[in-house]
Amino acid sequence: MYASEVGQVRNILKVMVALERLIIMARERLVTVKDMKELMNIMMVFGTAIETVKEQVKTLYPSIAVALEEVSRSVRSMIVETSLEGVGNINPTVVSETALQVLNEAWKKAEEEVRESLPEPPLSIPTPQDVVVATTAIDGGKATQTALVKPSIDELEGLVLAYVKQHGGFLDIKYFQEKYGVTKDEVLEALRRLADKGLVRIA
Repeated sequence: MYASEVGQVRNILKVMVALERLIIMARERLVTVKDMKELMNIMMVFGTAIETVKEQVKTLYPSIAVALEEVSRSVRSMIVETSLEGVGNINPTVVSETALQVLNEAWKKAEEEVRESLPEPPLSIPTPQDVVVATTAIDGGKATQTALVKPSIDELEGLVLAYVKQHGGFLDIKYFQEKYGVTKDEVLEALRRLADKGLVRIA
């Protein structure tokens, strides 16, 4: 349930951020407008992009679609009221392709921002694994290193968690010293970090 709710929030945030990016991009382009044809082209491109977003979200988020319809209507009204003198022909295919490019860029930015501010939740809340640390651990020093590269602390966490799950909550520190060339303190630190995250309980 938690993951589902967070997923909905993330989707709404992505829509909001994407729209914000569209507005920012439109404003940046309007600042550099040189003639009426360019102005008309920008309005049509971003009007098409907003209309596309509205169609994409209207089923899941009708209230957002209603708000976007108001924006889209305003853009269409401005296009209709803008004088066409000197504008010439505007290729609708080019407008559609440009709108798609702009929209893809906005979605990409939205994905990045939402991923940074609200990471994907775990599919399920893991049950902490009870761990019994073996008394055969070597105090201090390193045992013979068989791993080609010594694992980082994050990698060691994953290795320790996988080991205790595979061995029913039993952790042999000596095994890690000999297998990965790490110290007892490093193994215990990885174990403490797992405990802090609620993934294990140290017996």
